[in-house]
Amino acid sequence: MRLLPDRPSIEYLRKQAKDLLGVLRESDPGASLADAQRALAAEYGERDWPALKAEVERRLADTPAAPDGLAEALAGAFGLGEVTAAATPVSFTPMGRCWGITTDRGRWLAVTVFDWITAEQAELGARLRDAAVAAGVVAPVAVRSPQGQLVERVRGESWRVHEWIDVGPSPVLPISRALARRAGTTLGTLHALAIPSDSPISPYVISRRPEADWYELRDRARAAGKPWASSNYSTSDGAADKT
Repeated sequence: MRLLPDRPSIEYLRKQAKDLLGVLRESDPGASLADAQRALAAEYGERDWPALKAEVERRLADTPAAPDGLAEALAGAFGLGEVTAAATPVSFTPMGRCWGITTDRGRWLAVTVFDWITAEQAELGARLRDAAVAAGVVAPVAVRSPQGQLVERVRGESWRVHEWIDVGPSPVLPISRALARRAGTTLGTLHALAIPSDSPISPYVISRRPEADWYELRDRARAAGKPWASSNYSTSDGAADKT
């Protein structure tokens, strides 16, 4: 299930619904905007479009406020400059709430991170990010504290800060063929970086599942009526299944 941001925009959701309509019509030319709105509402855990609109209105009327002094503490820890506006809630993630901070030096996104994420792990991530950007992938710029750290403890929590970039609307399921191709191209670019690591790799990441597991997944998808599950595929002996 998708999570609404702390300050959702109904216009943003309308744009998402229109984008989703285009995707639905790739497989069902008769799909309507109401179908797309209903599917989008389900993505956000709501029963229908009116319920989703009501949740948007509720959140706008009850917007979270940053704890007193948090923006100033973060700005001081990361050398962001003088805070010029109240911190704004952006979204709530499994790691905690993200805040938008505006200072005399620009706009920033402050995010809490799990305590087990070490400075060394953050550096590895920054190395991947820098290589990806050099290869043409768009990514936010991470901010280092005056001490050169990517992660700092502020008010008992671990934080990271990035330069603000505008994104969205984020895609919803199902996604278009064009977007899937672009995502695949980006993923291929990341894999092609082939950055070696001295750290052990989890077997979960590199192990290959038995071929029978994939056939079982395909059959479950077909039973669920997923249109993409009926596409041709090649078996291990080269034969094609066109059912």
